Amino acid sequence: MREPLKREESAAFGVPKSPRHLGVHAIDVAYNDSPVPNSPFRVPVTEGCDSSRVRAFGPGLDGGIANKPNKFTVETRNAGTGGLGLAVEGPSEAKITCKDNKDGSCLVEYVPYEPGTYDVIITYGGQQIRGSPFKVPVTDTVDPTKVKCLGQGLGNNVRANVPQSFTVDTSKAGAAPLNVSVVGPKGKPRKANIRDNHDGTYTVSYIPAMTGRYTILIKYGGDEIPYSPYRVRALPTGDASKCTVTVSIGGHGL
Repeated sequence: MREPLKREESAAFGVPKSPRHLGVHAIDVAYNDSPVPNSPFRVPVTEGCDSSRVRAFGPGLDGGIANKPNKFTVETRNAGTGGLGLAVEGPSEAKITCKDNKDGSCLVEYVPYEPGTYDVIITYGGQQIRGSPFKVPVTDTVDPTKVKCLGQGLGNNVRANVPQSFTVDTSKAGAAPLNVSVVGPKGKPRKANIRDNHDGTYTVSYIPAMTGRYTILIKYGGDEIPYSPYRVRALPTGDASKCTVTVSIGGHGL
């Protein structure tokens, strides 16, 4: 196939043509119908790569947990042949592993060691893919088994119509949402009032509206903590206005 040469601003010429097939191509170059030295030139053509066609997705790009494997998938099947580059930058180093799925995709795992915001950088053929660097928030490891509760509101001296409270200590359990619900004698659940003390502890309060058995369900990070659900019984509340006081001195009442 003959292709005209396009003269550039310098004395060089360019060929505005891209090869359509892989393999070794022979290029004949002539000037004034005479072959130039070393023509024809044999040029191997290999498959190129397009980083814009690489796709990355998975929970490990939306958020992560410190000291735990966080996973995502990279698909390169429609992007040609190129080298895949992976890096995780942030408050700490991160261990990265990559498993080839043999289908044009790979599974990536990384383990950061400190909470914070990390940049997950993905390149293909030396170019960053679409969306890279990915900003990933990493939180502490959550362990609901390390949550502790204490206080009168979980004890045996709960009185109906009297405000009750107890403390939930999450200081060693990592950062996660706390949820407390109280189910009364009629089986209707109600959310308790939760106050963050900003020291890793929470004060939980509720008012039992009637006497009877109450079930207190406590979840941290979506999972129940040890000893949950707690079961307490609300006892009748005494009325001081109906009490009489009798004082006797020497056997004589006043």
